[in-house]
Amino acid sequence: MNGHILKKPAMDLSAMEVEIQRRLQRGKFKLLLSHFLCFILALAFIFFVI
Repeated sequence: MNGHILKKPAMDLSAMEVEIQRRLQRGKFKLLLSHFLCFILALAFIFFVI
């Protein structure tokens, strides 16, 4: 019964760590960009209201 189960190759932890760091960095950049755009939108709103 165990012969039918394919063994998974060993996980490359260093490659996985690099991938996690890359995803976190991309998430931080998207968050910063969205905050910057909201700030610009708020400034434009305040400028046109006043």
